[in-house]
Amino acid sequence: MCAKIKFKNIYNVITMKKIEINIRKPDDGQDYYKTYIQCDLFQTGRSTITVSPDRSAKDPIHKSMKDMFKGMLKQPRQNRWGYSSRTNYFGEGDFNGVFWIRECPLALSRTNGKYKINGKAESMNTIASVFARVAFKACFTEDNAQLMQVLFSSLNLSEDIKYVLENRVPYHYFKDFEKQEVRLNVAQIGDKEFAIELGDGIWGNLSMKDLQSFCNYYIHGRMNSKFKRMGLKRLYQTLVGKEPLDSDIKVMREFLAQNRTEDLIENRAKELLRDITRQYPNRIKLIEDDNGEPQEMYVAGNDYDWKLTNSAYKSEIQKVSTFVWQRRTVITENTIDEGATAEFEWYWAGSICIDNMARGSSLGDQFATRAFALLNDNMTVARVNTIKSYLKYKPNENERVDMNEVHRM
Repeated sequence: MCAKIKFKNIYNVITMKKIEINIRKPDDGQDYYKTYIQCDLFQTGRSTITVSPDRSAKDPIHKSMKDMFKGMLKQPRQNRWGYSSRTNYFGEGDFNGVFWIRECPLALSRTNGKYKINGKAESMNTIASVFARVAFKACFTEDNAQLMQVLFSSLNLSEDIKYVLENRVPYHYFKDFEKQEVRLNVAQIGDKEFAIELGDGIWGNLSMKDLQSFCNYYIHGRMNSKFKRMGLKRLYQTLVGKEPLDSDIKVMREFLAQNRTEDLIENRAKELLRDITRQYPNRIKLIEDDNGEPQEMYVAGNDYDWKLTNSAYKSEIQKVSTFVWQRRTVITENTIDEGATAEFEWYWAGSICIDNMARGSSLGDQFATRAFALLNDNMTVARVNTIKSYLKYKPNENERVDMNEVHRM
């Protein structure tokens, strides 16, 4: 007679550690963008992380989130007492598992200090940047298809290469011991091949790896780049593949003089100001000086009227002063009956403190960003707390400004 053996189904229950991420919104309020990550590989760490934008970066929120993920991924280092000053999320050794951003799974592993994401070897810097992009997208959608699209897009091209394709690549050289900063056009001519415009119709080719190395030095200042301190002659020879003639360098200098970074940024910003003035002729009035520099801009918002001026006291985050058209009470003495009367007058109240999130924006860009925000002032007032104290009267009690008469005010 055969004995009957009963088997028990045993399930290994894996506890998934969840971390809430609160990303402070880029305004002076106390609101946050919210998402979460989860992983069964987490060994220690906080259950909630708050991220504040890095105002020194060209993309303040992305930079802060990228630094947060780099801090998670880095292996802890022990000090002489045997303790690590870094929060140890993944432990000290190798790991292999699934990292979740909301409900979007990403395969993540570390072997001998080398990282892979979805089976593809990438640097920790690249993976942190990818996580930052996907996590920020996850603040606005729960659709995994959209999150995966952001993931694959981020993995195909690095953040630096995307940036230079859209904004040109920075480069500098020296002329008469003076540093010349310029920006050069970049074009993608193959899956992993790019071209940089060195002169009028003169393009030099380089691989994706070399373009990243170029960015490492001229964007981030990393000294391990093969392109560090590369002058015009050596740059021409490296990218074009032949020794330049004196005439080639002369033509190159003239071309670069027309692509100076500061001039390009200001000219683009000025053109943007003129474009929005043409786009909203009845709501925006721009006043420039004799040199074409913006001096004043008047904006008819949905609820109030605004004046922007070229500030006499500039900072990196505030080059433009903001005023709103408001009413105040004026007490005047009546000499006949020795009494006093209260009268009202309209005036430009301010200046109102409205800072840029990131440093280094040009004067024209600061005019333009404020103009777009104040066109929809019913939304901006709700978001920027510093404006509210200047608004003494409701919109329907506000006397509107005649845009044809503003230059006389």
